[in-house]
Amino acid sequence: FLADSIKNTTLLRSLDISYMDIGPEKMKYLAEAIKHHPSLEILKIGGNKIGITGIMHMADAIKHNTSLKDLDLRAMDLGSDGALHYIAEAITNHPSLKKIDLSNNYIGLFKGAMHITEALKNHSSLTAIDLRNNYIGNDGAIHLAEALRHHQSLRKLDLENNEIGQERLNYILESILLNSTLESLNLNGNSLHGK
Repeated sequence: FLADSIKNTTLLRSLDISYMDIGPEKMKYLAEAIKHHPSLEILKIGGNKIGITGIMHMADAIKHNTSLKDLDLRAMDLGSDGALHYIAEAITNHPSLKKIDLSNNYIGLFKGAMHITEALKNHSSLTAIDLRNNYIGNDGAIHLAEALRHHQSLRKLDLENNEIGQERLNYILESILLNSTLESLNLNGNSLHGK
């Protein structure tokens, strides 16, 4: 029923279906409705446990929906089962996407930081990314710092609580010096001492 409503509401600009206990099967139908929606700019689907199958469907919808500007995928277990690979592929070179929230997805525990930083390197219009609470750690921070060196439109970056040590924080800060567009950086909850 919801998928049909989305398809038939062509003026819909914002859709928030966060924390609605949507599973993989429902996500398949919702993704199809979102895929070619002509006016949808803001999509919030965070907090739904849709599994790898649901992630694949949603990633395909994101990739093909060229009107999306703001995407909220927080707390969806994207770090596990290679799910972040599909999302990173969908946002790479996305023509209109400006903001993405990937917070609370444990991406660092599964080497997901590498996928998201590759997408960031290749996405020239992304202006804000929220990576809070993802356990990116020191290894992920190296990849992220490298992406920041190449990205020239990012204005806001949130890295709160990612277990990044002082040495890697310095590496990120050096990269930011090369990025003249960054206006807001949150490093709260990371280590300012030790490695």
